[in-house]
Amino acid sequence: MDGQSVTVLYGHLKLSSLAAAVGDNLQTGEVIGELGQAGSHDTDGERKHLHFGISKDTTINVRGYVNNESDLNNWLDFQKIYL
Repeated sequence: MDGQSVTVLYGHLKLSSLAAAVGDNLQTGEVIGELGQAGSHDTDGERKHLHFGISKDTTINVRGYVNNESDLNNWLDFQKIYL
């Protein structure tokens, strides 16, 4: 992204539908997978939804919530960038 390597997180995709692997270079509009079915293991029993994030780090610690705003420093905030 803008010449910088990033790590992208997609949460609650149907695992059997994944068409991309770690390290793949993807093109705009390329399908990487399908959302998990509502109420399934893929969605943790919840409604069909997606978690999406882009990190400047090469590793991701998926914690769900953080205690301090500084814990988010490596994540891109699209509201500040694009809105």
